[in-house]
Formats: sequence, structure tokens, C-alpha cells
Amino acid sequence: MEELIEMWVGSGLILQRENGIKNQEDIARDNFNILARKSFFSLVPRELLADPSEDYYVMHDLMYELAHSVSSEECSRFKDGDHRAEAHRISPKVRHLYIQGITSEIITIISQSKNLRTLIIENEASSTQQELMSDLKKSIKGRTSLRLLKLDGQGWFGMNDVVAELKHLRYIYMSATDEPNLCKLFKLCHLQVLRIIKIDKEEKVSPIDIGNLLSLQKLDIPKRALSTIPHIGKLTSLRELNGFSVRKRDGHNITELQNLGKLRRIIVFDVQNVSNCNEADAAKLDNKMDMKVLSLRWSHGQGGIDDHILNKLVPHKNLKHLTISQYNGIKPPMWIQIRHLSNLVRLELDGCIEWDRLPPLGSLGALEHVVLAHLPKLKYIGNSSHGSNAYGYRENWTEGNVPGELPPHLVTFVVKDCPQLLELPNLPFSLQLLGTDGVGMSSLPNMFDFKRLEPQLSTLHIRSCDFLVSLNGCFLQEEHYKALMVLKLFQCCTLTSLPNAADFRRISKMKMVEIIDCNSLLSLGGIGALSCLQVLKIDIMQ
Repeated sequence: MEELIEMWVGSGLILQRENGIKNQEDIARDNFNILARKSFFSLVPRELLADPSEDYYVMHDLMYELAHSVSSEECSRFKDGDHRAEAHRISPKVRHLYIQGITSEIITIISQSKNLRTLIIENEASSTQQELMSDLKKSIKGRTSLRLLKLDGQGWFGMNDVVAELKHLRYIYMSATDEPNLCKLFKLCHLQVLRIIKIDKEEKVSPIDIGNLLSLQKLDIPKRALSTIPHIGKLTSLRELNGFSVRKRDGHNITELQNLGKLRRIIVFDVQNVSNCNEADAAKLDNKMDMKVLSLRWSHGQGGIDDHILNKLVPHKNLKHLTISQYNGIKPPMWIQIRHLSNLVRLELDGCIEWDRLPPLGSLGALEHVVLAHLPKLKYIGNSSHGSNAYGYRENWTEGNVPGELPPHLVTFVVKDCPQLLELPNLPFSLQLLGTDGVGMSSLPNMFDFKRLEPQLSTLHIRSCDFLVSLNGCFLQEEHYKALMVLKLFQCCTLTSLPNAADFRRISKMKMVEIIDCNSLLSLGGIGALSCLQVLKIDIMQ
């Protein structure tokens, strides 16, 4: 959906309203949602763990045929094999062209389409004849009407020169390009979106001047090339920055983020290079009210870590997705568990190797997805029975206002590579998926009805839990018998048996069971009593 919205804006299909209250992207999103409500688009069901920003939509065949018929004068689509048969049918008024594969017939079509605003080419051939590529460059060279150019697939090296001459481009997507003349792309003063997935010889990219890109809203290029760009703070229209590397030199400090008040999504690398609390505070993350996605990433081999710096990197309360990765400080930031982040939906904590406990997350009432990964010292989550006030998390709590260990509306909870975590906290009835991998627990957690909800737990993924001896806990809680549908057990080396027939018989919706490399398993219990089982996969190495 997000890519389609970007394309609508880049092609000039969305007009800014006179009152200016909403930007073009918001207007496009509203239009998309209206079409979705009217069944023009249908959302494809996705996995629970999928990033919601990557929602995938389809059109019904009849709706597609209707749209194709209505827009045939302005929109054309050519796939492999139909170039020759369809070339003569193209309207001279065509403005939006999608092409799959490069042939001489296709190049003729492009040359004849004088009013193109959108050109999308997918080329899966690993190599394209040099003569064809030369003709393609000639066919698009100097086009003043072109607003959107997407070159996907392979064979796009050597295109920078001709693309840089398309002065009115708003949107560029290139799956691959090379280093020569890359800097010329950064002189397109009308450009709003620039996405380059791969740059050949990226290490040779020289510092790039971005002074002309005052309209740029989204910048997504490989990390090494992006790290050569100084003074990113000049791009005051920027909404999405997929990789800002902090450096201890002028033009690369985290203070460059200070004036980027429109940011919605940013990945910040090398946070260990933030020199002091004043620098962290000057980034003004808490002033960026449009910020929805924030990722803070440290690098391996970092030196001394100042916990106070992370405490100064406070995001705005409107934040929805937060990732903290490879942080070597001894404790989480204080702001992660207070009600300040009341709109947070997804939290991912990865590779914070010194943390031995997490604060309670129950005050984050909107939180639905939690991922804890590679926390080798983690022992406690929230107010465990072993609890401690070592981090001072309780100092601002009042009696009767102590948050729960986990939020009440949690949907997915994934814990990976936390070998010292001997028990998980009680889980809310809202949970639909529990995934554990390399956790030190000996039994599954229980679940609590925090908000009088119907139990939702449908999927259990258990991997490499070397001390798990039984499936007691949430799996056998009677309330969940009507919800459980998927059970996957991988490499649980101390698990010796499964529940009996009476328990399995009450699990009325179980459709899939996978048991892989659980080498101590001596009995399948009463698994034969599962009346709705559709997939059973057992692979035990002896």
C-alpha cells in the first residue's frame, strides 16, 4: 500500500488541498482507504508477525477488468510475449506505462509515447544486449513530462547519466545502479522519493552534495553510500530516512536531525557515536510529532556506553514502532515503560547483551507486538517473583497503579535467544501467537484475563527450549481449547511426552502439528484424538 501511495503522489495524481491541513501522502492514503472500503482493493491475510506497513492488497479480476477498460486511454501494460501483438494498440494519449522485459518493440512503444508521466520497467534478464540498452536510453532521454521512473530487476548499470537529465522527476526507484555519476541524481531539484536498492562498487562513492534536494521526502539508499552524505539536516522536507549513520565529525552528528520536523520513519545507525547528552537532546526526537517508526542501532565493538545518552533520546508520544538494537548499556531507557509511549504498537529489543531485566510493559496500553531477541543475560521481565528495584522503575508508581509485566492487548510475543530467562510472565488473553526460541523456561507460561476478553491464543511456536519438559501452562488451560490451531515444536531435547487424549480431544480447532528433532520424545500422548487435524509432520532424528 505504501508504495502505491508514493507512486500516486509521484505521478502527480494527488493534488494538495488549498487549506494545507493534510499533505499529499495523507490525502492519497485517505483515497486508498475509501477504495478499500468500497472493495476496490482487498487486503490479503498476512502472518501475525508480518510488518503491518507491508500490507498486501489485491483487486478482484472483474474490478481489474473494469479499471483497465476505463483507463485504457491513459494506462497501458505490456508483459513478456505480448509486445509484438499489442504494440499497435497503444493510445497516443498514454501517460502511465508498465513494461515487463526489454525488446525492440517495447523501445518503439516508449519512443511513441510522448506524454509519459509514469514509466515502470521490470527486466529479469541477467544481461540485456548493449544495443537495446543504448536504444532504451535514447527513448527516455530528456523527457520533460516524466514524473515517475521505476527500473526494477537487473541490467540497470550505466543509467545514471540519462536519468539525471529527467529534470522533472518526482520519484526514482532503481533496483541496482553503479557508482559512476551517481552524484548527478542528487541534482534533481523536484525529486521527492529516491530509492536505490544496490549500488555496485558502493565503497567508491564519494561525498554527495544534497543541497538541491529541498523537496526530497523519502531517501532509501544503501547504508555505506548514505553515510557519505553530510548535512542531511538540510533536507527539511524529509519524511523517511532509512539509514542515518552518526559520525563524530561535522555534518554527521545526530544534531543533523534537529530540523527534520516532518520525519515519520528513521533508522539511526552507530548511535554509540553520540558524544554527550547535549547532542542527544539537540536531536529533538521528542518534538517530531509525525514520527511513527524509530530504530536506534549501535555497532559491535563499541566503547564506553553512557546510559544517560539513551535516556535523552526520548521519542514523541505518537511513536508506533520502536526498535533498539545492539545496545551495550546495562539497563533499558527509563522512558520505555512509562505512559509517555501510549501509542506504541510494536516494540523490538535485539542484541542488548548486558540487560538482565526489563521493566514492566503493562502501561503501554496500545502495544500489540513484542519481540525480545539475543538478550543473553535477561532473567526477569517486569515484577517477577524474584523482583528487584535495582533500576528504580518503581519510584514513580503509586499503590494500585503498578503496571503489569505485559500490555493487556498484546497480540504476538516472540522471545529468542534468552537462555537465562527461566520463566515468562503471565500472558493476556488477547495473545494470538507465542513464539520462543532458545529460552531457558521449563514450562509454558499461564494466561490471565486482564480485560475480560475471549481467549485468542491460536499459535504456539516452541524451538530449542532445552529445559522444557512438558506443555503444561497456557497450552492446557481449558479456556484456550477452542482457539488453538497450530503447534510447532522444534529441537526441544528434554520434552518426553505430549498431553493425553482427554486434553487433545478438547482442543477442537487444532489443524497443524509439527514436531521436529525432539529426540527425547517417547510418546505422542493422545495426539490421535485431534478431530480437525489437517497437517501432521513428525521428524525425529535417532
